[in-house]
Amino acid sequence: MSSSEQHQPGPAVRGRLLATPDLLDAVLAQVASLVEAGEPLVPGLREVADEQSDRSHRAALLAVAGQLELGEDLSSALHHCGAPGIVPAVVEAAQRSGRVGEILQSYVQHRRQLVQMQRRLIGSLAYPLILFLLTAILGTVLLGIFAPQFDSMYRSFGTELPLTTHWLLSAGLFMREYGIFILAVVLAVVLFVALYSVFSSQPAELESFLQKIPRIGWVLALFSGWNLRLAEQAWLSRLLASLLRCDVPLPEAFDLAAPAAQNRFNRQACRQVAEELRQGEHPWREEFSGDVQQHLATAATPEELAEMLEEEAGELRQINRQRRRPRRSVFSSGLLQYLYGAATAGEAADMLDLQADLFDSRAVYRVGIVQVLAEPLLVVLIGTGIGVSIILLLSPLIRLTSSLM
Repeated sequence: MSSSEQHQPGPAVRGRLLATPDLLDAVLAQVASLVEAGEPLVPGLREVADEQSDRSHRAALLAVAGQLELGEDLSSALHHCGAPGIVPAVVEAAQRSGRVGEILQSYVQHRRQLVQMQRRLIGSLAYPLILFLLTAILGTVLLGIFAPQFDSMYRSFGTELPLTTHWLLSAGLFMREYGIFILAVVLAVVLFVALYSVFSSQPAELESFLQKIPRIGWVLALFSGWNLRLAEQAWLSRLLASLLRCDVPLPEAFDLAAPAAQNRFNRQACRQVAEELRQGEHPWREEFSGDVQQHLATAATPEELAEMLEEEAGELRQINRQRRRPRRSVFSSGLLQYLYGAATAGEAADMLDLQADLFDSRAVYRVGIVQVLAEPLLVVLIGTGIGVSIILLLSPLIRLTSSLM
């Protein structure tokens, strides 16, 4: 088959060619490079595809080129080729700003940062979690075996048991009856979270999903998403900065940023801010003490400015709690006050870039904390649990022996 025949446009592609995260990142990076170079996308993508040795990569590039040749825009072409829903939203925001190449490159960098942070988290938590699970399984088995024997022994002696020991023995009897089912459920949840973390093309959505699980969801989300949300906030801040530099009005910028957020809390926050701005509601203008703009202008360094924003945001968070206002999970009220009062769009964009750097540094710092503290804390937790269990089981026996002597 000739090269010209291979490049003839075909029927619309309805597949998941771009469902693989690495492949999606590679295609987006190549699209961004072509746009930045000012080259036509269709012939450029076909030329790049001819240079690829990987069949999946080549097929994905040709599929996107085919969709573009059929008259679709870039966001629709990527959607029809299996890109996650957030990608067309990012492309639409990039096209609205006129900085398609720059924003796509920033988005690819953000995705790669998320994957890197995710792998670091998995690497740091893998050993302690495996150790914790094995210890929990072994402890459950031993408790189910020995608790009934201790219970019958203490009953035969007529020993009055402390309340904590009674609870432990009751737990042992319960685990003997239902322990296998409880362990099966726990292992299934852990396995699902691990597989979803590794294979999901949208890792930030994991936190939103986990927080829907009753009672234990927030604990699982703490380890899976507390830093990923910060990384996405950095990406959204940079996206907003790019939109403002292209003279996109502030409410519209937040509207465009909302569907480009993977985390549902961030999406809700962007839409809430956009709605308030459209309605002319700026509650922070009257609720901060003094002239906030003048106060922020006295900052000598970016670090000092960031501290001032946190201080002002803390004051408004207290007011919001008293009035039961929804909590914004992306942008502090101090930052919103600064953006609304900025003299120029460029000044507001610079502030957003500073906010993005702050979010990035916090995300990296928190991953480092998990890496350093996860293993020793879990080891201490395991050791404490084993020690307390042994003491609770043997304390009535020791007290009985002492009374007999």
